[in-house]
Amino acid sequence: MKPKKIDKIDDLKIFNNKKGFLLIYKQNSPLSESMLNNFILIDYDEQKYITGYTSNIDIAKYYNITSAPTILELENKKLKNFYKGYYSLDQLKNIFTSSIINNFQNGNQKNIIIYTTPTCTYCNAVKNYLRNKNIPFREIDVSRDQLAAQEMYNRSGQYGVPQILIDGHLVVGFNKSKLDELLGIKEK
Repeated sequence: MKPKKIDKIDDLKIFNNKKGFLLIYKQNSPLSESMLNNFILIDYDEQKYITGYTSNIDIAKYYNITSAPTILELENKKLKNFYKGYYSLDQLKNIFTSSIINNFQNGNQKNIIIYTTPTCTYCNAVKNYLRNKNIPFREIDVSRDQLAAQEMYNRSGQYGVPQILIDGHLVVGFNKSKLDELLGIKEK
């Protein structure tokens, strides 16, 4: 089953009492258009979840999304998680597989939050590292969210980014060995 095109906020009703994914993309952006093509190529099980895509700015604002492409994970129209940036077809398949969905339902998936800023090189390195390992995460841009910046500072005593929370364990900076330890990644 292919994703449904969502043109207006009323179309979000397809997510009523259901779980699913919604791609927010920007028209005429090569990165967004490539992501949309990958998103459409995914074969998904409609019995478990539904998918849609939109370039409607009002829908992005409804979910407080300020960049595209971004995939929203929704349950009953409520935002559960999001995946910012470009994902390859293989990475999307991992996000969409029933094992990932089941892990979210069973609580086995690690809860990963990355506090970032748009100009931070190490933030991009952490995000790319996790994407390459097909590990979903939630990103919070502290340059746009002062409350989150204050919470981050209260937790660590630092304003520096990236700061990564993995199931409540804090990692400041791109510390690959610590990330691997907390995520259970063993290099071959």
